[in-house]
Amino acid sequence: LAGILLGRPPLAHHSAISRFLDGAASLMQIAVFVLLGLLSFPSRLWQGAPAGLGVAAVLVFVARPAAVWLGLGALARFSPAARFTTRETIMIAWAGLRGAVPIVFAMTPLLQGVAGADRLFDVVFFTVLVSAVVQGATVGPLAKHLGLTTPFAPRAPANLAIDSDRPVAAAFLDFAIDEGTPLAGRSVAELGLPDSVVIAAIWREGRVIPARGRTVLTPGDHVFVLADPGAETAVAAAFPARRVIADD
Repeated sequence: LAGILLGRPPLAHHSAISRFLDGAASLMQIAVFVLLGLLSFPSRLWQGAPAGLGVAAVLVFVARPAAVWLGLGALARFSPAARFTTRETIMIAWAGLRGAVPIVFAMTPLLQGVAGADRLFDVVFFTVLVSAVVQGATVGPLAKHLGLTTPFAPRAPANLAIDSDRPVAAAFLDFAIDEGTPLAGRSVAELGLPDSVVIAAIWREGRVIPARGRTVLTPGDHVFVLADPGAETAVAAAFPARRVIADD
């Protein structure tokens, strides 16, 4: 419910709530993995290696690919717009990493004292380990081989937000000015931005520069744009630069 509300702008204190939930999620992840570490024994883990390798092989090469192909095929029949290419389908099938959730599920019979639960826990733990190491290490190279990678968007060096008790109908957009971008060398006045859009600030070499009409954009700049929500399309057209990944 919190995710649904956060995804429905405008929302008061959106940035602050997002940062708090990110911190809470990180804390819960640390707690879960500390608990998993207390329940696992490396000396006993290898006893579940043969069964774990077999389960991991079936999941990676049989079960998940079959489920993905059947699921996406059925989805394409109901919604042709959701059709995926063969390369995308292969990537989706391979990227199904096993994480902490199966281990947490395997803890339930272990904590209830069910007979053979320790063996089940070891097998599940080893299966997750194999999946994380093998699939996790090969996701990047496979994406490059399939031609599904995109240029990495830089992370914003700072965040700008309006803190208000009421929802604010405004959008902060961050853009990075790369080498060779048509905007490099042009002044703010030459951008021709609509009246509902204003450059709030420019981050350059660790300093915040006020954006004036004569301010010239240079490669390496991060531009913070304040715009009405309906003007985002016009801003994207005026900035043929990479959109920055905001921390919130």
